[in-house]
Formats: sequence, structure tokens, C-alpha cells
Amino acid sequence: MKSFLSVITLLCLCAATGWSNQVTLRLVDQNGVEMTNSKLYVQTVEGTTLGIYTSGDLVPLDPGTYKILLVPSVNGAGIYLGQLRREETAVITEVTTTLQWEWTTVSATVNVRDQNGTPIPGSAFIMYGTGGYTGLACGESVILPITDESVYPNMSGDWKAGYPTTILPGVIGTRHYASQLNRDEGAQEIYEGMGPLEFAWKTVQTTVYIRDQNGTPIPGSAFIMYGTGGYTGLACGESVILPITDESVYPNMSGDWKAGYPTTILPGINGVAHYIWDLSRDEGVHEIYEGMGPLEFEWFQKECEVALVDGNGHNIPESYINIPYGGNVTNGGVIHLPTTDTVLYPTMGGSVRAGYLVALYPGGSSVGTAAFGLTSSLEFDPPFVTLGGNQYGIRCGSAVGSISGKVSANCPSTITGLLGVKVDAFEVGTGDLAATVVTDGSGNYVIDSLPAGNYMVTIVTPLGYAAATDEVAASVTGGSTVTVDFHLNCITITANPRSIGFWKHQVGVATGGKGTAQIDGPTLCQYLDLIEAHFNSSLINQVIVYQPPTSGLCSDKLQVAKNLLNLVGSQTMIARARQQLMALLLNIAAGYISQAQVISADGATLSQSVTYCDNIIDNPSGNYELAKTIADQINNNQQVAAGVVPLSTPDIRYKTGGSGKNGGLPKEFSLSQNYPNPFNPTTVIEYALPAEQFVSLKLFDLLGRELLTLVEGYQSAGYQSVVVDASRLSSGWYVYRFSAGSFLNQKRMLLLK
Repeated sequence: MKSFLSVITLLCLCAATGWSNQVTLRLVDQNGVEMTNSKLYVQTVEGTTLGIYTSGDLVPLDPGTYKILLVPSVNGAGIYLGQLRREETAVITEVTTTLQWEWTTVSATVNVRDQNGTPIPGSAFIMYGTGGYTGLACGESVILPITDESVYPNMSGDWKAGYPTTILPGVIGTRHYASQLNRDEGAQEIYEGMGPLEFAWKTVQTTVYIRDQNGTPIPGSAFIMYGTGGYTGLACGESVILPITDESVYPNMSGDWKAGYPTTILPGINGVAHYIWDLSRDEGVHEIYEGMGPLEFEWFQKECEVALVDGNGHNIPESYINIPYGGNVTNGGVIHLPTTDTVLYPTMGGSVRAGYLVALYPGGSSVGTAAFGLTSSLEFDPPFVTLGGNQYGIRCGSAVGSISGKVSANCPSTITGLLGVKVDAFEVGTGDLAATVVTDGSGNYVIDSLPAGNYMVTIVTPLGYAAATDEVAASVTGGSTVTVDFHLNCITITANPRSIGFWKHQVGVATGGKGTAQIDGPTLCQYLDLIEAHFNSSLINQVIVYQPPTSGLCSDKLQVAKNLLNLVGSQTMIARARQQLMALLLNIAAGYISQAQVISADGATLSQSVTYCDNIIDNPSGNYELAKTIADQINNNQQVAAGVVPLSTPDIRYKTGGSGKNGGLPKEFSLSQNYPNPFNPTTVIEYALPAEQFVSLKLFDLLGRELLTLVEGYQSAGYQSVVVDASRLSSGWYVYRFSAGSFLNQKRMLLLK
């Protein structure tokens, strides 16, 4: 390898004595690439510095002999003369235009790995310092001049024995400062052919829990394991990866955290996460070592059914309070509050430690705010405050109750418990799905831990059964259990419509409620779009129950459906009629029942029933209870009595699927979502061909295995459809792929048996 290379370019042969050459000074790597920011010190042979230049500079130099000190850049950054240099001699003649030297470099990486050899996210290393330090992420490529004295014996400086290396393990996957946690790994020599520099730092995967006095995790709690000016907070129970701080394992460890990570805990207020300056507690440092278990902390908490009372302790009707992170809480509402007792927790900080600032609204009118602390005995302190000349207090009672019952049918015996029936509890006032359970083998169910309040309990009636009622109102008070039973009748009917409870459950889950659903949000929005297109826009008789939102967003469509299906409080009969008709339209859009289905003993069709119920609802003096009853019976697979739906009602065919055919040819290729979806065992796929084309339509499972060829061959232009018979397939998701010429598309379908 060349240690010195002088390139002389002859531009002219005429030069006068004393004429200064313009000479370019360069320091390059072994590939001839200039080492940006490298420095070249030009000195006389006696050692007097004439100038300091950057590689690539054009320098005026008289002919003669000079001493050149080469200071290579490290990873593109300039360094100091005392850190690493190499001395070379240069002879300048009248014809010298460029002087170039070479310093071999290595592209190296540094990795900090755990005990399993896995890189620790957020780790960094410091390979050298220039007054402060330059840190690089582990695994990042770094360009380093070699420090091999066998190659450059004229090398000198502090780093000629290798670059000093300090490693910083990532904490919770985040990079931090060297002053917080690091380990000195000494000088690392850099030489040709070397591999990555590998270092190990053992880690522990642990969790932190904040529990109440009963050992129950407090929802919304968080912890701060360390701070870097601000803080990084994680939810309690979340898995966290921490490098160990055991000095017996790493005696050369240093930094503020070598004694352990500082930990601050934040208990959830009313189940809501908040900020450290609201309510927190310093728990000091926690050493992390191999074999340790979860870190557990306790914070007393009150689960409380609150009431605003007067000075005599009597409830004030129609009152509510507004509490931080609790919002407006009416009398009888439930809150979850951590204690603010500084005697119990002297390291507690935050504004709430002085008490929760509560706004009081006796009788619904504001009288001001007052601070209420929560003692270690979990009582509000002070018991009473005086505002506007009157005394007020907050009483705290029991918090939760439950609903239990049985779902039974009249077959095969008189009272047969049904297994697997879904029971939902919807909050009255918001329509939110509060809880969902399924019945056991005896038909029994229990919905536990319900905050005090009013609920509408509904069942998703199983196919083949009909319920006298599928929703019952229930009022839950703290510490009580309310019994709600459902008894079903066995029926035989060819159609498969779903009850209002089923649709409330699907929409409830899709809008953020608890439980699982058979139909996802996007599919529900497809059904709502069908209702808009084929019922709202009918040219013969508009059936307008569902009013689509102007935004066109699926989430807003689902909210409109939720408001229609989940009636709040005491409602008029016309509203209940619209509620049942909405469920009936969803059944039609989903393909659970045909409009041609005969629904009455005297032969009235479903289409006639929809039109008749819609006409009743549109009539200011209509019999709304009759419209509700008709739709309710059909939704529950019950036969309507003869004479209820007039046979003279127009039998309108409200189209329930497809691609909007208008008698002409389609303008572009398209593939529609199958309907119904979910289905059992048949469904329809429609597609549009603007011109004759070779068509391929095939069915695959989710592993990509071909199951059925539905269409394969040339078809003429127009709207086409194919019926899929999946009777030989098992329940689950499938993909159908459509190609016509260069047009390709695929969609998913769900078979539920």
C-alpha cells in the first residue's frame, strides 16, 4: 500500500525563481475519494507552521521542501492535531500543481446486543470526542481511518492505539445521554479487514403495575422510568425492555442511572391517563437486575357512586358535578379517584394533591367550584363547603351493580336453556354498548361490574327462534343485581332476518363498543349505501328512514345508524316504528330476507309490508304502534296475522343489490361486493363489462389456494352476475378474484354456517 503519493501535473516549463505555485493539497482514501474536512498543516522543515488547510484547498507555495502534518477526518468530521496525525515530507518545484496523500479507511459498524444476541433498540456509541462527543446509532455505518501502526509507522496522536469507545444501551427503545448510562469499552483499533465491533449489555423485560388497595390495576395509570429533560411515560402493564444496572456485572458502568432508573408513577384519574403535573408520586430509583419480577406499586383508590347533597346530607334532585377527568357526573354516576392524602404518600406531587377542583351544579345551576381532597379512608374532605351562603357536600357510596338472567325456549321442553346467546347492555342516554356476554350451557348469563345507571338489555335472537321482546329496560344501583329473563318461541321459517338486537350489536361494536361482531364496519356501510340508493331514492315510493351524513364518511354513517337503532330515554311510538323499520331495511340490504318473501297468513309480501309501514310513518295521524309491530314481527321471523297488511298495497321491488343498472351498457369495468355478506350458503357476485371480454372469476382461500372457478370464458358487454354455492366449504373468509382483459380486482366474502 502506498503511504505517500505525489501527483505532479506539468502545465508549463517556464518559471522564474521565487514564483509561487498554486498547489492543491488533498488527502484521499484508498479509493481516491477525498476525505472531506481533513486538515493539512504546512510547516517548514524546522517545524514552523505556515498554514492550516482543508483537503482540496488551493495553496500558494514557493518551491522548496516542506513538512506536512496530515490530520484525517473521522466519519467526515474534522478532529484535532493531537488526536491523530501523520507526518510527511513534500518537495515543491516550479511545476508542482497537486500534492495528494492516501489514508486507508474502514467502513465499520458497532452493535450493542442483549444476552440473546438481539440488537437493543435506541442504543448508541461514542467513537471519539471533539471537545464534547459525537454519538452514532448502533448498526449505523461509520467511516474511520485505520490506526494500524504497521501500515503507518509515522502516525502519532492520542488515538494511534485505537479510538476510545463508549456504549449507551437504549432504554425502553429510546436513545439517551451519555451522562445517564454508559460503559467505557476502551480504545478500539481500526484495521483493514476488520468486522463489526460487537458489545453486549444484558436486558430485562419487565412490567410496572399500579394497583389499588384491593390489588386491582388502576385503569389509565402510567409510569415514567426515566427523564431526558422531559419524560417518557408508558401505560401500566405494558412490557418494557430495560438494560440492567447491576454494577457487579458491569463495574465500568457510569452515569446517573447506574444506581437504578428513577421511577415516577401516575395513577389514572377516573380511568383516564393524565400529566405528571396533575398527580404523581416519586418512587426513587429502581435497580434492574437479572431474574427480577414486575415492579408493583399501590395507590389507594375510591370507586364511588357520587351524589351532590345539601348541608343535611340529603340528595339535591337534578344535580351534577364536574370533576377533573371525570366530566359531568350526575347524582348516582360513578367515578374512580385516587387518594390525595399527602400523609399517606408524602412524595406525591401535582396540582390535584391539594384536592380535586370540583364544579358544583345543584339543581343543574352552577354555584362555583371547591377543592375536595380524598383521604386515606377514601372520604371526601372537607365534608361540606359553603358556596353562595349554602352548604354542599359530596357523598360517596357503592359503585357498581350487575344484571343476570336466563335465556330459554319452549322446545324441546317447556323451559330449555339456550347456550351461546349474546346478551348486550346498552347505556340509556348515550346508546353506547356497555357490555356483552353469552349464555352458558344452562342459558344463564351475568353482566358484572356495571356502573350504576339505566340500561337497555337486549338479546341477539338466534335463528329459528322468536322473542316476545328482545329488549328490556333495567336500572342498576350500586351493590344490587337486577334480573332480566328472556323466553323464546321456536319457529320454522324459510327466511333468515335478524332481530333489532342483532343490528344494535353490530353497529355498537363498529362504533367502539365492547364485544365482537359478525359484520364489520365497512360492510355495514355498504348496507347503508344500498338503503340510500334503493329505498331513499325510489321513484315510486321513497322510504326515508336512514338519512346519510353530508360528510360521506363511514364513521358518520355508522353514527347515524346507531342513533336510529339506539333510542335514548322515553321515545314516541313513531320513533320506535322507525327503529324497527331501520332494522328491517338492514335485513333486506344484507340479503337476510327477500322482498318477495310472504310474511303474512294471507299472502302479503315483505315489499308490501315495507311500503305499508312507511306510509303509516309518513301519515301524521298514522297508527305508529301497528307499523312498529309489523316490522318487529318480521325482524323476529314471526308471521304477521291475516288482514294486517292490506293486499292492495303496491308490491314495489326495492332493489337490494347490484351495480345500478339503468338499461344501458356500463361505461367501465367494475366488480361489486357480493350480497348478502356474510352469507350461508349462497351469495351473488355482480360485475360490469363495457365490451365483450374474456372473463375469469375464481374463489380462493386466504392461503391463496384456488377452490372454485366461477366464470372462465368470453362474455358479452353488460351487467353480469353469478351465484356462488359454498355449501361444501367451511365457515370463514374467502377471496374472489376477477379479471377481464387488463382489468383486475378482488374482494373478500365471509361464509357463516
